[in-house]
Amino acid sequence: MSIYRFRVSYEEDEAIYRDIDIRPAQTAIDFRNAIVRAYSLPDDAEETLSISNDSWASVRELQLIIGSKRADLPLSGYVDDPHQKFLYQSDGKQSFTFLIELMQIVSNKSTIDYPVTSKSVGPSPVRRDDLLKMLSKRERVEEEYVLDGEDEELEGMEATDAKDETESTADDEISKMFGDLGAEGEIEI
Repeated sequence: MSIYRFRVSYEEDEAIYRDIDIRPAQTAIDFRNAIVRAYSLPDDAEETLSISNDSWASVRELQLIIGSKRADLPLSGYVDDPHQKFLYQSDGKQSFTFLIELMQIVSNKSTIDYPVTSKSVGPSPVRRDDLLKMLSKRERVEEEYVLDGEDEELEGMEATDAKDETESTADDEISKMFGDLGAEGEIEI
């Protein structure tokens, strides 16, 4: 079985990239979902995935609407160059552009579920404050679930202590996942 290995580089800093392995029979939607997961991008942004020329200019947009005939075509139908290039653009609260290039076609007999991120270098470009909000919100929901089922001894705990703990945990989790980012969401090098 053949596997496509694509390098998905952040346009503003090509030292930040993810290598994504995907089967040629999988669709553009599968590829899009792998990119969103690999970079922890928001799932509700307007987006385009398009075939690119060698100068990174969009040549033809791929359909990302589930159920459309073109969206269900295998990815192999869009690859006609051994170094095929694509662009992925996401416009939401933040805007991102990723440069995608087919790096190699590998033979693989693995039974893992594709697509997978085979290599991850550098932090996600998602701003730190947005990541903190997302993680804090998730932890508050988890905390509420736990507190609702706990004994009376937890009832006296002050909300500010829980908030400080949540922010600290979110900061630690962000640092582990994405490295150090500056206060303005810029990447520190």
